[in-house]
Amino acid sequence: MEHLEDPSFVMNKISETLNSNGYFVFSTPYPYKKNWSDKTHINMHLPFNWINWGYRSKMKLVFHTPISPLPYFYRYSKFFSKVFSVRNPLPWGVSTEIFIFQKVS
Repeated sequence: MEHLEDPSFVMNKISETLNSNGYFVFSTPYPYKKNWSDKTHINMHLPFNWINWGYRSKMKLVFHTPISPLPYFYRYSKFFSKVFSVRNPLPWGVSTEIFIFQKVS
């Protein structure tokens, strides 16, 4: 979604093509400064923006969570291969948001 020029337009089109009660699942980086360093990220927004666009596209939010896998630590313990429901503002690592919407019939 962060690579699209007009993600709200795309969400509308996706909603139009979904079957009744169909699901739309996507992930997008949290808009930390570090995530803007990727020049292909042209549209990153706070979660409330994505949620509002989903509602305006006649979809309801079913699930949303931030996820941050800890890079490289999985080599030391299986515990670190888990994904944590936190945002990671540190320069290393990833901070992504997962969204699941369902078309309202």
